[in-house]
Amino acid sequence: MKKGMKRFLGIVLAMVMMLSMSLTAFAATPNANGDITVPVTVTIEDMPDASLLPAGYTGPTTAGDLFNSTVTLNRQEFVQAMDFILGTDVPMVLTGNDEYIQSVDGLANIDVEFGANYYKGYSWMIYMKAGNSVELVGTVPSWTTAPTANSWFESPLNAANVTLDGSQFFPYTYGDNTAGFATSVEGIILKYVYTEMTW
Repeated sequence: MKKGMKRFLGIVLAMVMMLSMSLTAFAATPNANGDITVPVTVTIEDMPDASLLPAGYTGPTTAGDLFNSTVTLNRQEFVQAMDFILGTDVPMVLTGNDEYIQSVDGLANIDVEFGANYYKGYSWMIYMKAGNSVELVGTVPSWTTAPTANSWFESPLNAANVTLDGSQFFPYTYGDNTAGFATSVEGIILKYVYTEMTW
């Protein structure tokens, strides 16, 4: 009887552990119907001063989330991160063959100052959560770091080029597949941030 009870308790404990796992543990894995569920957040982290906004602006005026939930899509063929971002139904304007996000809910990218070797401005940036493993390919350049398992990273690819069904390769330098990392994508954040860059 004791042996049978231990086995039963072991099975119950295993089921409880599986059910208590977070949604992101299953995020990019299609279910039996081919549905993929991914947590998506669309948020304004840095709100520009009103003087930088265009005349007649009617979009958001404070920092905060515009969307923070999950998006479920059926895997017809390949579903990209952009499909999940658009699945939030937050109004967006895309450019460049629908690969780049120009504005969200009326809040557009804003160039504050730029020159030959620097840039300052506000833009919509895409961050992704790495899966349970990250496979490194080649050498990590000195100007960046590779993500670790289950951590958030700024995507080096635009959302239209990231497939959410299994592992995705991210090159450190666009077009150079000799160095990068491969991981599944377990979550997406589209974040409006102020950026200063020099090169």
